[in-house]
Amino acid sequence: MLDFPTILVLGVLMGLALLAGLLGRYFRLPKVTSYILVGALAGWLVPLYWGSYSENFAHSLHNLQPITQLAIALVLFSLGCHFPLARLRRVFRPLLRISASEILATSLLVGLGLLCLGVPWEITILLATLAIATAPATTILVLQEVESEGTVTEHARLLVATNNIACILLFGMGLLVVFWDSGVFKEHPMMVFGYFLLDIGISLLAGFFAGLTITCFYPMFAAKQRLSFLVAAVIILLGLCLHLEMHYLFVFLAMGVTVTNTSSDTANILAELERLTGLLCIIFFVIHGAELDVMKLGTIGIAGIGYLVFRSIGKYGGTWLATRSLGEDPLVVKNLGLTLFAQAGAAISLISIALTRTRELGAPPELIDMVEQVQMIILGTVVIFEIIGPLLIRYAVINSAEVPLANAVYHPGTSLREQLRSILSLFRVALGSDPLRNKDPEGVTAAELMRKNCKTINLAATFDEIVDTIEHTQDNSFPVLNEQGVLMGVIHYQELSSAMFDPALGSLVRAIDLLSPPGKTLTPETSALEISQIFTGRKDDIIPVVDPETEMFVGVVRRRDLFRIQNR
Repeated sequence: MLDFPTILVLGVLMGLALLAGLLGRYFRLPKVTSYILVGALAGWLVPLYWGSYSENFAHSLHNLQPITQLAIALVLFSLGCHFPLARLRRVFRPLLRISASEILATSLLVGLGLLCLGVPWEITILLATLAIATAPATTILVLQEVESEGTVTEHARLLVATNNIACILLFGMGLLVVFWDSGVFKEHPMMVFGYFLLDIGISLLAGFFAGLTITCFYPMFAAKQRLSFLVAAVIILLGLCLHLEMHYLFVFLAMGVTVTNTSSDTANILAELERLTGLLCIIFFVIHGAELDVMKLGTIGIAGIGYLVFRSIGKYGGTWLATRSLGEDPLVVKNLGLTLFAQAGAAISLISIALTRTRELGAPPELIDMVEQVQMIILGTVVIFEIIGPLLIRYAVINSAEVPLANAVYHPGTSLREQLRSILSLFRVALGSDPLRNKDPEGVTAAELMRKNCKTINLAATFDEIVDTIEHTQDNSFPVLNEQGVLMGVIHYQELSSAMFDPALGSLVRAIDLLSPPGKTLTPETSALEISQIFTGRKDDIIPVVDPETEMFVGVVRRRDLFRIQNR
């Protein structure tokens, strides 16, 4: 049997993930969802149709684990850097109420609901505490992808951190109760709990000192060496976490919080790591998707279905009640809970550690079976939560008007057809086959350069109709015409792209509210030389062409078409 090297498996998965990301953008899917779906599809198809390669495939995924762990570490570090103490003081009280309400509602609903379904209390207490966790990587990467800003985004970042901290603490306590009841411990449970808290304290201290190290030494390195220093620091700390079995979530959150509160270079540090984090997270999510066992979804049983339903209601309902009682903006009340559905890494890691610990302590077989059942439910339900989670996060921040238009709609800069056309044109010129080769550039007119089938916008068009036009063309400027076809102005995509997209404006704002004056226009007889001079003095990618007698719009000359002629 031919074994494929790990690097080839990684390259194929990344290539498929990037293609899926392009396709997903067309369907308005978050890239995270596209990456996970590609990985899940590969993880399902390889054992099904290429069973002889499934062992090699699984081995390759295992070899890539250090990369995925590094990606998580960088995401947690980045998350911690968004918690300056000034901001925490401002939102501490409302955040505490929202977090407490959501955590209490989620754990109680899952716990009481599963008990009513006849699930053993040992399984119930573990699932009730694991339900609190929210996937940090998924949530943060979707928020970064859409570049959202606002109350929902800020609260979501903070709640992700508090959720996972609370989950680790409460799950540890719940596991101690289960172990104590089964007679596993020889020591007093309070002593074991003390060791547990000591581990967390050591993790926080390690993150604090690592953050101080970065703050002190980062400015000492030359600009070209700073990224290498940051990566080295994170990798060393990650290695220590794995070797000493420290809680990496506490370590890297504490590291980020320390840096943002002690360094004036936080923005530069985040910018240095952003490109690397983006690359690593493609690898992380495609591997994460490949590790999701879709077939386990059919084995979760009534307990798993109950867990899905009760956790979802608890996450949304607890957040809704708290934000409503605090008098938050209706958009926050409606959408904040939707950002907390994603679940994966923390829950999977905790239950895996619990199962290992259960076996090491020599627990009774029935307890081991219960923990294995909890693991089966978590592995099965994360398939749903990790697919719908990013979709709900994107939906929530878009409907809260916290996402720039450029990230809320699909607007490709170019198309495959345009690219192939450009390549063919350049290839013909290189071979000497160019119909314009012997023509004087000054003799070329706007009539020969202009495009008549360009997209235009009616003066009375609604904002929804304008967005629909933007989504179905590669143009960046759009002529606005009245009912008679007379040019009234131009709408520039660049001027709209950075504005926050508010769905409520769909039928209120009209094209007449957004247009800019058309500036200088062309006639069909305008020469290429004159057109070139006009383009030199303006940043527009098109210049409208109008009939000099009727003032009717007849087409546009695109900057790239003119440059193509000039290059020839």
